[in-house]
Amino acid sequence: MNMEEISKKLAGSPDGIWVDYNRGTFLFIVKDRVWQKDELHSAAHREVTVSFVSKGILDLFVLTIDDCLEPSDMPLCMKEADAGMIASMNETSQFRWQIVLADEHSRVLLSREGSFSAHDSAAMKKILLDRLNQDYSTEDFDHAYEKNAARYEPYMLEEQAVFTERSK
Repeated sequence: MNMEEISKKLAGSPDGIWVDYNRGTFLFIVKDRVWQKDELHSAAHREVTVSFVSKGILDLFVLTIDDCLEPSDMPLCMKEADAGMIASMNETSQFRWQIVLADEHSRVLLSREGSFSAHDSAAMKKILLDRLNQDYSTEDFDHAYEKNAARYEPYMLEEQAVFTERSK
């Protein structure tokens, strides 16, 4: 997804961190009022850790960027997936990821890309496809996420990950 498309998508959104999906790529969006130069430098050059956690009906990513972002969780509810995302679960291509740091005006300050391994992409697709067939609602998912967030800090979830990938 190019920077102009991302900026449009971010317009009007509040500060925070969340995951979105577009054409085989998970977008990890971090929007904040102020970014320091050293944070942007770290985001561009330091190690990124992405963990995928699947627990009960709860799927989420934990993102960490050395010297920039402490472990932060981003829930992913397949009941909210669009047709494009669902269709991509049956493709053989690897999932990609893109970290986007934006300021309070939805201006993209930094974008960094990578890909999940073929093995981890296949494991994630299987879990997410299975999740589509489970009987739960978005309200059930939200409740499970709130309960999980009250019990675990994001860094604790990394230990429960299906997989963790690191990129320098």
